[in-house]
Amino acid sequence: MKIHWIGGNLPASGKAWLVRGLTESIYLERGIHAVVVDTSINAKLTTVYNPGLLSTNSPSDYFTRAGVDSCLPDQIYELAGRSDLVIVKLASYSQQLFLEWVDSSGILKEEIEHEFWFVSNGQRDSFEYFPAICNRPWQTHFVKNMYARSWQTKPSNGSTIFEDEDGNNYFDVRILPATITNPAEIEEIESRGATLYHLAHPQNKSLPMLTRTRIKRFLQQSCQNLLTLTPPPAVDRANVKLALSAPAIDLGAEDSTQEPIPF
Repeated sequence: MKIHWIGGNLPASGKAWLVRGLTESIYLERGIHAVVVDTSINAKLTTVYNPGLLSTNSPSDYFTRAGVDSCLPDQIYELAGRSDLVIVKLASYSQQLFLEWVDSSGILKEEIEHEFWFVSNGQRDSFEYFPAICNRPWQTHFVKNMYARSWQTKPSNGSTIFEDEDGNNYFDVRILPATITNPAEIEEIESRGATLYHLAHPQNKSLPMLTRTRIKRFLQQSCQNLLTLTPPPAVDRANVKLALSAPAIDLGAEDSTQEPIPF
């Protein structure tokens, strides 16, 4: 059993697009079906990938105060037991309730492989609860949403670093590609309520050819970027130091081996 948790401090930071990248470019491409649980209002991604789930589950209620008190999120564990692979998108406003449930439910002690994907747009307030994520026993991926304009292109003296007492950082950095940058185009794609593979299909004439091409590029680059890095060595997670030494945030430049995408 495996659960991917997709979270981040801020709304509209790219969490939904990371879910799409994982679900379609990593799993559906290989014929692997993942159950997508969108805990945001209206559970839009669940409607796209697993609409039948909404007849028996209410994901948008999971990480509300009432939902946690009544153990509604426990349904995620049941889903993982039935399908083996679950991708959960966490709403930015529910992070503290999510962590409360994670600690009280004991789900991290079960025989489940957990990965947490922390999505950031580079703004300083998008790092607020990242230390709390790093201090739990799951593989942590820091995801740079390259659609944002806040990232530096080169390393600087000021950076955000999470490290153990020996100075070893223990999360890896992944890149969410920015092949689709027009807000109107993004809104149009999201409003379709369909998978990206369907929208990018050559016979789907309802979208312009260039839009379909950019969607295809997003899926191709997501597959490359999200699979590129290997997990860092295990360290003592009880000794985490956070250095916020400058207004400019940098967690490593984008992989120089990746070619820029022409538009």
